[in-house]
Amino acid sequence: MKLILAFVLCTSSAVQAFTWPTGTPESQNIDSAGISQAAQLIQTGDYGNIRSLLVIRNGVLVHEQYFGNQGEKRPVYSVTKSIGSTLLGVAQYKGADLNPNDSMMVYMPQYQNQPGTTLKNSITIHDLLAQRHGLQWDEWSTQYNTPNNPITIMLNSIDWYLTVLTWPIDSQPNTKFAYSTGASSLMSVVLENISGLKPYAFAKQHLFEPLDITDTHWELIDGGGTQGQGITVFPHDLAPLGFGLWMKPIDMAKIGELFRLGGVWNGQRILSQEWIDLSIATYSNHESDPEVFTQEGSGYGYQWWVTEFPDRLGRKHPSYYADGHGRQYIFVFPESDTLVISTADDYDRDEQGIGTLLRQHILPAINMEDDFVDISNDMNGSWYDPATSGQGINIEIINAGQNLWGYWYTFNESGTEQRWFTMQGMVDGDEATFDIISTQGGVFLDDQPPSLSIWGQGSVQFNDCFSGTFRFQSVDEQTSGNIPLTRLTAAGNCDPNNQQQKFSRVK
Repeated sequence: MKLILAFVLCTSSAVQAFTWPTGTPESQNIDSAGISQAAQLIQTGDYGNIRSLLVIRNGVLVHEQYFGNQGEKRPVYSVTKSIGSTLLGVAQYKGADLNPNDSMMVYMPQYQNQPGTTLKNSITIHDLLAQRHGLQWDEWSTQYNTPNNPITIMLNSIDWYLTVLTWPIDSQPNTKFAYSTGASSLMSVVLENISGLKPYAFAKQHLFEPLDITDTHWELIDGGGTQGQGITVFPHDLAPLGFGLWMKPIDMAKIGELFRLGGVWNGQRILSQEWIDLSIATYSNHESDPEVFTQEGSGYGYQWWVTEFPDRLGRKHPSYYADGHGRQYIFVFPESDTLVISTADDYDRDEQGIGTLLRQHILPAINMEDDFVDISNDMNGSWYDPATSGQGINIEIINAGQNLWGYWYTFNESGTEQRWFTMQGMVDGDEATFDIISTQGGVFLDDQPPSLSIWGQGSVQFNDCFSGTFRFQSVDEQTSGNIPLTRLTAAGNCDPNNQQQKFSRVK
């Protein structure tokens, strides 16, 4: 195994102090009312003990607010895991010989001959980072800080890392997801061996200093405890990369921004795009581990969680995020170039929190350049033109979302008589196109068979569950136009009353 002592012994160049550019939400195409409403709801306490809310778009800090504190550093718990994986990527970019397909034991030679570690040779670095290691480790079924929790057992041992490496195996590597703070902490041993530096020293020199993160420390405490009452001395002086890091929320944002920017900070590449892509891919998901990832679109990468947030407008926001005990979050929404940072003291809370505020208020406030959504039967129902009384359409999406049927109620050109048309057509992604059909007669009017003729063509596109545009063009009457639509009735997932708490980890 090759170390990279050459680069870690080099002195760092001068680091320029970093200050976030600031602006109003509107300057970054965000409706400030949505964020303000979220902040007001946080202050009621109905969404838990949320301590911070930061929103950044396009690298501009548009909202920074703290609740019951001044934004000082705090324990981020398992956000440490995401940063730990990032540190391995930084080391690899700087020349460390780290191959995710190699056995993890290759990078921990001091433990190779220890009794009980032989079976761990089949666990790769990939398996370790993706939490698919095969260890019989379950830290979710028993309360943290209780004697039977694996973390407690690890912390009460002399060598935490050896304890994990001799832990029983219950499955072949890369067959199932098993969340393990112990396994994540093995990143500390790997990082020291490939870099020649202790994990905290490496983090400060090669990640924190370039990002101008100056106020951090490592300390293990109980949830809700007070700084200075925890563990600050670690086996072999290896700060565990599975938990224990303290950071300011504003500095947590810099980690998310580094990922959003593809690993480049102030013109200096710190992390490769390839490592970022590996980190936010999904190796465990709804198909492989449905008991953990209950919703489609959710999964786990290299110590980063991945999911898709639907907002109350029916839009979907792909995201990857770091998640720490007590609801410490770094959310990255790459499609809108947005970060949301939130910290909390919700160590035993399972009710609604920042996830609900995201879906109901913050994400709907983000205006997108391409705000059209795929059309489904969630769009079924009545839509109208607020500026014109008696003008609107009613649609039904049928045949598994492939066809549209509906009718258009409007007026003649002079506005003196109401006219009705039917609509039949096809749905393709975010647009439905259809024939507009004029009808005359019918058994309910004059007991005559109805006559049908093509009046023109039309299309509908929806910005979200509650607004869209109807376009029409007649064949013979040389009439065309655009009609803005507003939702009159709501159905399916577009009905706010049907919105469920879909993500068990982010409520």
